[in-house]
Amino acid sequence: QHPHQPPLLQQHQHQQQYHHPDMFVTSSNNSAGSMSNGFSATATLLPQMVAADVLEHPAVALFRQEKMSELLGRFVTTSPQLAMDPLQVIDQATAKRVIYRWIVRAAHDNLQSMDCVIPSWVDFNHLTTFFHRQFIAENRKGSSAPSSMRNGMISMEALKEAGSSMANLCHRLAKEVVEFKHQLESQIPSDWSDSTIGMALASGMQNGSNADILVNWTNRSQVEFSNDDFARLDKKYVGRSDRILAAMFGLKVRYMTMGIIVNDTEMDCRLTPSFQRCAAAEAATRIELWSNPLIASNDSGVWGQFADVDCLFGASKPFATDDGGNDDALVRGGGSILVMPPMDNMVASQYMNRMVTSLQAANNDRVPLSFVVILRTQCFHDRNSAPMPSDLHLLDPRLGDQCRHFVRRAETLIAGQHVFAKQDGSVSISDSGSLLLILQNDAAAHHYDVGDMSMTKLVTALSLPTQRMVAPMNFAPPASAATATAGTPTNTTANAQDDFARPRASSSDFLDTFAPMPSQGLNPTATEFGGGIGGFSLSTSFSPAPPGGSNEVLGSTPQQASRRANTASRRWFDLVDDADDNLNDVDVVSGMLNNLNVDLFQSNGGSGQDVDIEAISLMGIGAPSASRGMQRNSSRGRFG
Repeated sequence: QHPHQPPLLQQHQHQQQYHHPDMFVTSSNNSAGSMSNGFSATATLLPQMVAADVLEHPAVALFRQEKMSELLGRFVTTSPQLAMDPLQVIDQATAKRVIYRWIVRAAHDNLQSMDCVIPSWVDFNHLTTFFHRQFIAENRKGSSAPSSMRNGMISMEALKEAGSSMANLCHRLAKEVVEFKHQLESQIPSDWSDSTIGMALASGMQNGSNADILVNWTNRSQVEFSNDDFARLDKKYVGRSDRILAAMFGLKVRYMTMGIIVNDTEMDCRLTPSFQRCAAAEAATRIELWSNPLIASNDSGVWGQFADVDCLFGASKPFATDDGGNDDALVRGGGSILVMPPMDNMVASQYMNRMVTSLQAANNDRVPLSFVVILRTQCFHDRNSAPMPSDLHLLDPRLGDQCRHFVRRAETLIAGQHVFAKQDGSVSISDSGSLLLILQNDAAAHHYDVGDMSMTKLVTALSLPTQRMVAPMNFAPPASAATATAGTPTNTTANAQDDFARPRASSSDFLDTFAPMPSQGLNPTATEFGGGIGGFSLSTSFSPAPPGGSNEVLGSTPQQASRRANTASRRWFDLVDDADDNLNDVDVVSGMLNNLNVDLFQSNGGSGQDVDIEAISLMGIGAPSASRGMQRNSSRGRFG
């Protein structure tokens, strides 16, 4: 016993085999729980096997993060050697938005890719077409070019050349990650464990950190956890007991890498813990979609974002995937679900389509199903103003006609008057509008009665600034990414000539730098693990700290939350089925898409529908219409 260690750390170190290697994700361990009204949704998470080889080595997670920093660094470099680089017509903010959209779409489609973070569909032509369309669409918005070049629209040829260059660059970086992973796997035993690769636990206080617990890999890199976060992950872990620290490390690094991508963009947005608690109290939400084990409420079931790392902590694969995933469990078991869909119009439409289809199916079986939905402006195609209830048919036409009765309540949240959490844990006022919805089938309207008072509390939880800082995700970018964001090149001059330039460290070079680890490590009183990867050492990017120095703690500087008192009065209203509403605009949309051979209501319930909004917009169909302008000026939407 060490009196200065946190009790949780002492308890963890004295537990040897507290997770069975063949454990399943069972409904009893990761269920939605019993609802306050007596309805049980324990069947919502089905048993699923965790693949034995799903967990990657910590070095792979760090190598991928370094390659992402290298990718983003190409969009801030202004050296003369890059004057002819096709990517110089694209700014970093645009690159981040496009990479985010690829990650979101790759998480939901069935296309094979080399990596889940670096854009890398195996179908190279498909990847190239994606970048072509994205850069052209961003240029139409006037936001693709660096500030120094925004004196006119970029030519179509230059944007296509940039898209091709981006596809080549991403494929090269993704191949390096794959090559590095294969070489590493060939040089270490397949049955490696936390102890054999040098994973260790330590007290943050004893190692110069404000965190409660540190998870350290061979004294080269470490991530922070609070006692509560560590205990929650420890409870939800369903993988091999001798790899839990590597799983925690990999989970944290994955979402830190995602944090590098969304940093300083509108995608850096998640629900605040105060709103999560309010939704659980007022709408009995027990499941969260497009969430992850690090930010989900303690007892919530999770449909995650990255299946390979999330599944080890009891999460299902993302909601609304092309193959259906585990979504049918919601229809069979019912429940109350909280969701803020990804900020991509195509995937947000897919989410709304799957939710409406699930509501219909559950309604036929008289299974209560309820969704608390927060839609950002970015979920709608080319929309600048706050979304209105009358805009829901743009995501799923059924919400403007036969299924509009599922929309029980709606509230438009004006930009600058509601808040979200950022990845680093701080709270920021939203600079774009949002729409708060309560979607329920008939049975759920009785089981989960969200009345006026409950709606008031939900709106207030989004509108008022929190009184204390959100539990930090510690997603601050590492030094390499911070340097890139500041405008300092992360590539050497030699590799900055073109898209096929040699990287600063290939996967083989990265492995060649491995060397035996020094004997010194963490405070021996803080961990029972030791040793390093047999005979290997990482490059200087992940080398041990100098004697007397401290290790780099990834994401160790949380920001203080903003304290704002700017509030605005809100209104809320019940939405009723009003047969007198004019649905001509829906007919116009349906007719227009029919001319493009698009079926809005497929016989399979719409789950296989694939409407290419980007292709339509590039043909000029997506231009603002007079009817849409009239809707913006209307004081009342379709539902009130």
